[in-house]
Amino acid sequence: MAGDWIPMRTDLWECPQVVQILSAICPQGADRVRAHCLIIGALWRTWSLFDSYSADGKLSGYTEKDLDDAVGMEGWSLNLQHVGWLIVEPQVLIMPEFEEWMSNSSKRRKADARRKRKTRENVSAKCPQAADKMRTTEEKRRVKNTPLTPLGGKLVTNLATNKTKPPTPEAVFERLQAALAKRSLPRPRKLTPDRRRRLGARLASTSWLDSLAAALQKLPIPGDGWQPDIDWLIANDGNVERLCEGKYDWRGNGEKPAKPYKPPSQRKSADEQLGEQRSAHVRKAKAAGKSEDEIRTELISLGLSKDGSW
Repeated sequence: MAGDWIPMRTDLWECPQVVQILSAICPQGADRVRAHCLIIGALWRTWSLFDSYSADGKLSGYTEKDLDDAVGMEGWSLNLQHVGWLIVEPQVLIMPEFEEWMSNSSKRRKADARRKRKTRENVSAKCPQAADKMRTTEEKRRVKNTPLTPLGGKLVTNLATNKTKPPTPEAVFERLQAALAKRSLPRPRKLTPDRRRRLGARLASTSWLDSLAAALQKLPIPGDGWQPDIDWLIANDGNVERLCEGKYDWRGNGEKPAKPYKPPSQRKSADEQLGEQRSAHVRKAKAAGKSEDEIRTELISLGLSKDGSW
């Protein structure tokens, strides 16, 4: 409907929750300004969905994948959950503090406050004392206290003193499950006590999560050889750093990039590879005008066929 609107804070760009999402989805060295803009746009899209199709902050029939598809960002719902801006239940998505920010009564209060503020600004030049008396209760509260963060969480106006609660081992484990499965790598099944302990130790370092995000961008490592698993990634602080630095990049003989990684289920068997080599040799031999007897002899001598058949 024309004229519909939703409240969005002017300081949303540097909001701690937004910065946390940015660190989770954007590795260091990437275009963080562009990613920042995408996050703000995704928040607008998310909150607009709730405003348009929910009267009580619940989107019935929606799943995490539905919201990811609507926003166009895989893993978006999971990131919102981690910063406290989304609650997921079976076939229902819930927006915390919907009544405070998106309800009609809330919008009326904000519209009234904005109208009274403009009126006060017009009067202030003539009579500053009268303008102060016209302040709404909400405006006085905003002057006195730190403004609230929409959709839950805590706001600090000075990011240098931000002491937001670090993510839990359970939350990081879920992220790793999704990231490894997306890259066709073994998906860890359980958060064992040992894994919880190791994740807790890694999260003690504020920079480890950024390094982990950058390291995941390098996976899978090209080639059909060794691939890192979750236990290797969380074993110590240095493994992800070495992965970021390219220590485990495999480039064949140094002249050509290695062939792209394929999971075992997609790799060709030895017989299939041998058949392709045999067919390629036969095509080249025929193009060179060789006889069938010559081709059979070559196939046997090269070990591409036991009896010379193709």
